[in-house]
Amino acid sequence: MRRCDVLLGTYRVGALWCFEDDHFEFAFDETWIGDPERPILGQLFEDRRPNPILSDGTLPCWFLHLLPQGPLARMLAAQAAVSEDESFDLLAYLGEDLPGNVYVRPSAQDGAGRTRPERSEPRADSPEIELGFSLAGAQWKLPARSSANERGLVVPARGQSGDWIAKFSGTGYPNLPAVEFACAEWARRSGIEIPATRLAKVAEFERLPSEVPIGDGTVYLIRRFDREDGGLRRVHIEDFAQIVDRPPGYGQFQGAYEEIAALIASITPKDTRRFVDQLVFCILSGNGDAHMKNWSLIYPDGRNARLSPAYDLVPTVLYGDQDLALSLGGTKEFSGFGGARLEGLARALGVLRAELDEWVREAESRTRTAWEFVQESGLLSHPHRELLSSHLARVRF
Repeated sequence: MRRCDVLLGTYRVGALWCFEDDHFEFAFDETWIGDPERPILGQLFEDRRPNPILSDGTLPCWFLHLLPQGPLARMLAAQAAVSEDESFDLLAYLGEDLPGNVYVRPSAQDGAGRTRPERSEPRADSPEIELGFSLAGAQWKLPARSSANERGLVVPARGQSGDWIAKFSGTGYPNLPAVEFACAEWARRSGIEIPATRLAKVAEFERLPSEVPIGDGTVYLIRRFDREDGGLRRVHIEDFAQIVDRPPGYGQFQGAYEEIAALIASITPKDTRRFVDQLVFCILSGNGDAHMKNWSLIYPDGRNARLSPAYDLVPTVLYGDQDLALSLGGTKEFSGFGGARLEGLARALGVLRAELDEWVREAESRTRTAWEFVQESGLLSHPHRELLSSHLARVRF
């Protein structure tokens, strides 16, 4: 039996237990439960308290979503000398630098778990960087910050923090950093709240893990909205896959945008129009990757939730994706909006259909106007501009 303490900043929320039969249990700290001003770890915990959260075979979903996926998970698991399937050990190893303001620490009382596994030998062709972070998702990404001389970028070593996320080229997605940067600029000019972004070059980094794909040498940088003051101050966040308690992978693509809309209307109703603006942009930009993990709540004061700035905006129609990530009006088709397809969204948001129609019309107008700038900016290649122009011609509200 092993145990990790779960904290928000310095406030202990509870304990995560791992039993020998792959049974997991999260138990609340009684002090946290009894505090009316307690910080919010997640909507799930507010709903479930004071009862423990149980899971068999895997960590509870909320904690699984704190871990990376794909090649990044394999690299960090190898460094931690654990299997990717040993999620409890990997979470404990990365628990000092997780998304948001949550910490997961092996208990000092029983010394359980591998808090610092033996490091594997560094590759001969690359200086070793001992990493200690977790960024959720499957794309190649690393935390980054300005170097000491402010002339380049560094990947923070274990025990340090970064205030940028650096996203690299991936197999099967040519020019992805440049495409994502262009889409971010399109979104910003469409009135979508999005963090600062820029394109960088691999050469700006002092060093990188040898496993990171270089591609054409271009790197997309987006400012972290869960880190402030150069990465020293953390702001808590959680994504909607955590909120609805669905597992990573296939589970994060299950559900409907009406489901997210209803949660936003209930939790942070002042953000309903921001949600509509972002949803319209995702549809018009051909973003088939706006799944449950790519929408988040942020807790600026630790207790009161807001819809986070937009992130992971990718026009996946450029890579052959012809469907939305989630359903809207009972279908995942990009085209064919209006009529009954928006009735359910209006009900979920708690607004009149006429009001929703006006929001959609205005968001569509801003997005199409901003597209004219993107077309002329040279941020996208000619073939990509042609594909997106064809997509915009097909999609009408």
